Amino acid sequence: MRDVSYRNQMIHAWSGPACVVGTVISLVLIARLIPPPPAYLSADQVATMYRDHLLAIRFGLFLAIAATSLLIPFSVAITVQMMRREGGRPVLAFTQLAGGATGALVLIIAFMVMMMAAFDPARPVEITKAMHDMGWLMLLLPYSPFCLQYIVIAMVVLQDTSGRPLFPRWIAYFNIWIAISFIPTGLVGFFKTGPFTWHGLIGFWIPTISYGTWFVVMFLALRSAIREDRLHDGSTARSGAV
Repeated sequence: MRDVSYRNQMIHAWSGPACVVGTVISLVLIARLIPPPPAYLSADQVATMYRDHLLAIRFGLFLAIAATSLLIPFSVAITVQMMRREGGRPVLAFTQLAGGATGALVLIIAFMVMMMAAFDPARPVEITKAMHDMGWLMLLLPYSPFCLQYIVIAMVVLQDTSGRPLFPRWIAYFNIWIAISFIPTGLVGFFKTGPFTWHGLIGFWIPTISYGTWFVVMFLALRSAIREDRLHDGSTARSGAV
């Protein structure tokens, strides 16, 4: 059973990189929604964009919804490892899981709204523009579940005083930095031009790059923790047998 658990945890851990790769393929290469269309586009310009790339946008968003759902098993894998350190009442681990699941749901809904914008190219352009705006704002405005997820990971790492820490201590400071970098996305609803817009440096590019970096770093740390957990369980089992 230990081998089955180890394999399942590793599959969950690999869902993190798969989420990143799938999102890049779907939104950058297929739908071409990244780089984001500027927030100041008129209704006619937005409607034309959807009409000219209708099939690509639909298929890309279809794949993006699937890719984003992989955040859930990745968060579950982190939760299982966090529970090793928290003990019998792992409130921080469950808070992290709730943050990850909520974040995934918010992203999926945002892509669904963009899919609605692409659903009927014959509708009035103002309606398409409203759905387009709603999708992008929903994608970036809900920064708080993600920040909560990263902060509780940092709390578990900083509270870990065991001889075999779950994650290196710098992982805590890394997660705090990622959480801080996400906060400006909450300002995208205030601006249509400048660095704080949904297509700007601070509103989009910095948090997006941070998000991708978080997946890579946490995957490597999580994979090491799962392997260490397996080795510890194996040594404990052998000691018990003796």
